[in-house]
Amino acid sequence: MKMIHELETWYQTHKRDLPFRHTNDAYAIWVSEVMLQQTQMDTMVPYYVRFMNEFPTVHQLAEATLEHVLTLVQGIGYYRRFKLLHQGAKYIVETYEGTIPNQYDLVRNIPGVGDYTAGAIMSIAFDAPYAATDGNVIRVLSRYYGISTNLSLPKERKSLHVMHQHNIEHAQPNIYTQAVMELGALVCKPVQPKCSECPIQQTCYAYQHNQVDKLPQLEKKTKHVNLTFQTFVWIKHNRIALVKNSRSLLEGMYLLPQQEVDPLKIPLSSNVFKHVFSHQTWIMHVVEEEPPFFAKIEWFEWNRLSEIPIPVAHQKIIRTFLPTKK
Repeated sequence: MKMIHELETWYQTHKRDLPFRHTNDAYAIWVSEVMLQQTQMDTMVPYYVRFMNEFPTVHQLAEATLEHVLTLVQGIGYYRRFKLLHQGAKYIVETYEGTIPNQYDLVRNIPGVGDYTAGAIMSIAFDAPYAATDGNVIRVLSRYYGISTNLSLPKERKSLHVMHQHNIEHAQPNIYTQAVMELGALVCKPVQPKCSECPIQQTCYAYQHNQVDKLPQLEKKTKHVNLTFQTFVWIKHNRIALVKNSRSLLEGMYLLPQQEVDPLKIPLSSNVFKHVFSHQTWIMHVVEEEPPFFAKIEWFEWNRLSEIPIPVAHQKIIRTFLPTKK
């Protein structure tokens, strides 16, 4: 197919020099795909290099504590993916003696590995024809083929995935998968795409019919919410009180004690901090006192804070209130 050939040729010349493109190790590729979930490439690469230096094999990741893993990636966000990555490493060690299998169904059974990640591992690491359909791919193919249906709907995404699967079966899987992703990242961008630099513009429906800014059709379903908290900084004898979080967002990380409050009823405070997550914004009214509610407090000395995972939202507060060293 001409489109596939043009795409693969373009990729060989224009691909970025990224650390995980110097290997076909399935573990390294798996880690890179997990880290790129909801994270921009420029942000992800330093974390990836540090992570792989610390855990160069599945065995070493499996043997680490979850706390150690989360500490290493604090600041990157969306921490549940790393809990699942850790679980997946343990599963691979227990089930396959630390070697990621080269069969799609077996890869798909690894905890935390969905259809996209399994396709990416199979095609990039093992050069096997299994499609990996992510946001970049959806954008590129919906524009190229002129797909105007609502791609937020599972059945419509499945139809596009079938097209993607058909393409990869006529391609070099390792090259094609990365080429489509790279085109979406560098050229076929969500806004202000660089159509003049696109290798497949001459056969692209959206470009030829002036529809680039209208595709893909996606309806956002997730509503962004604002949450207001009263957050407590409790310091005694060079130690600070923290609580290990058990909720899904930031699970396993250490937070300052806090409770959600009615924003209309909380007293005005000059110490207000704001942090934006993908689907939530936290507005934190900070007070320096013992929390009035029950919480399983753990005490940490200043020099131990770098050893535990603390989300950026609360790192900013802690840095503000820690006593100045003399």
